[in-house]
Amino acid sequence: QCARDAIAFLYFSRKELGQGRVPPPQAVYFGSAYTVQQSYTGAQNVTLADKKPEVTDHLVYTVKGPKSEFSVEVYYARDAARTPLLVKIPQAVGNLSMELVR
Repeated sequence: QCARDAIAFLYFSRKELGQGRVPPPQAVYFGSAYTVQQSYTGAQNVTLADKKPEVTDHLVYTVKGPKSEFSVEVYYARDAARTPLLVKIPQAVGNLSMELVR
């Protein structure tokens, strides 16, 4: 195990997913240590801005820190790079959704 910041962890996670593995829970450093657990929930169809449905890999990241706990949903393309296509982050006022347009 090596220490990773949030960006390094994202790249590591994508590489592991591309090889058919979901990494075990581990510490990620973003100001302080957070425990991140990934759950693969299966393939899901997602319709993006171009209105073309695409089959994606859906993962839920559960993040626990010293003073907070939250979940983030990420939908990855089934390409070699496991490109993140859609990210949903819960906020107090609603969900923040980010969509990659290719």
